Amino acid sequence: MNVENYKVVLALVVGVVLAAWFGFEAIRRTLLFRRAGSWKSVQGTILVLRTFPSSKVDAALEIEVGYEYVVSAQKFVAYTPRLSGTVFPSNEGRLKYAASYIAGQCVRVYFDPADPNTSCLDRDWSGIFGLWCYSVFFSIAATVAYVFLFT
Repeated sequence: MNVENYKVVLALVVGVVLAAWFGFEAIRRTLLFRRAGSWKSVQGTILVLRTFPSSKVDAALEIEVGYEYVVSAQKFVAYTPRLSGTVFPSNEGRLKYAASYIAGQCVRVYFDPADPNTSCLDRDWSGIFGLWCYSVFFSIAATVAYVFLFT
């Protein structure tokens, strides 16, 4: 096998792994999103809000939004502001989202009545749609690598 074939095999393996991971995450979050439509809500409070440089991607920012809420006299603290995750297409999107919260702010918290530890502030679909797009993209890339290698 020559060097070019090794590159194609590597592209095939990476494409399959990434397509599977993004696909799994998209399915998991889609199912969670569907369940979240029937979740109850309570008032909560933003505890912490911070942006910081990503340890994974150069020049990217990550956001952390921590909040607390009470269900049946039990206090919960969570860090899941969006069901779709904190992935945004740009740092500007992250900063705009983070600017919508202030420490100490009262917020509506949606929680799973069957598991009050599972909660979110925002039941937005956009990030889940992005996961589906990544899954399709890497599936196509893996298919192209496969066709190139075996035809």
